[in-house]
Amino acid sequence: MTENAAGAAPHEVGSWDAQVLASQPHPHFMQSEAWAQIKAPYGWTAEQAPAVAAARGVGGRPAVQTFRRHAPLIGGVVHAPRVSGLSADTVDGFTQLAESRADGRVAAFKLEPYQELDEDVVAAFLDGGWRIGDITQYRHGVTVSLAGSEEDVWMSFKSRARTDVNAAVKKNGVTASRVPLTEENIETLVMLIGETKDRSGAFFRTRSYLESTWRAFDERGEGRLYFAYIDGRTVAAAFVFTFGLNAWYKDGGSLRSDNNSHAARQLHWKIMQDLIADGYENYDLGNIPDPENPTEGGMRGLFQFKTGFARETTQYMPALEYPLSSRFARWQRHESKLITIMFKKNKDYWY
Repeated sequence: MTENAAGAAPHEVGSWDAQVLASQPHPHFMQSEAWAQIKAPYGWTAEQAPAVAAARGVGGRPAVQTFRRHAPLIGGVVHAPRVSGLSADTVDGFTQLAESRADGRVAAFKLEPYQELDEDVVAAFLDGGWRIGDITQYRHGVTVSLAGSEEDVWMSFKSRARTDVNAAVKKNGVTASRVPLTEENIETLVMLIGETKDRSGAFFRTRSYLESTWRAFDERGEGRLYFAYIDGRTVAAAFVFTFGLNAWYKDGGSLRSDNNSHAARQLHWKIMQDLIADGYENYDLGNIPDPENPTEGGMRGLFQFKTGFARETTQYMPALEYPLSSRFARWQRHESKLITIMFKKNKDYWY
């Protein structure tokens, strides 16, 4: 077994998860076995490439999980989502991986890094024949460091977040706790997500997709469901993924009538308290708008909420694409159209 956070199931030595956790500096759940299980019914075939060590002046690369899917009129694409461990020295290693996925039909290899923007690394990949592609994951995010004691993490918040948590508990009587992923609790979570979707216009995947992700991670001991309550009434919910020493806020929602109770603040603080106690190091709160224009798309409230928990934001590296056939130019021109067409057909996101 490999070491993991105290609250998570250990990974078998030599398993795919163990390889990712050992070789990627910021391992993301999209590189996990659980994610491969989730994507299979939706047309994506997972392919796992073990880490390659540097040799004879050629840089290596970490273990990488890729996903292959047919793309109408284009042939296909190979997608490597949320990979970390990119550097100028790994360009050759990633290029060799991309070329190994070519089969005459696939147009492009899309690599989406899960690491902070480094212009020198981007330039090295572009010099190696890679191109900038369209992103499918968020480009700006907030991650809370859980290093240190509970008090250390609490004091790292901005004052408004601490004030909101105190008001939630002392003024509004908000409580929060972890709950099992029962059928009843799934119904409550779905209801709260629907309420939030109707209120904000935010995009959520289909219920079947969301439920399959929750169950897959819960079954592996890598999923956590939390509810916030006022007078015994559930007013907010959040589902959290864990992988290695990292955790992510994945899905959640709240009642419109309780927007001023600050229940969501207390909910996420409770999540972080449990994660700290279980030895996790980071809590990724997910997407925020561009900090240079936080009002874009009416997302200022989301920006203010998430940045209350961390003083710094993260800008991730862009998507990088490598041509695998003569259809690559067509892929880059028409990817967004393909996604739109497939959404109309299947009522769900293509990726």
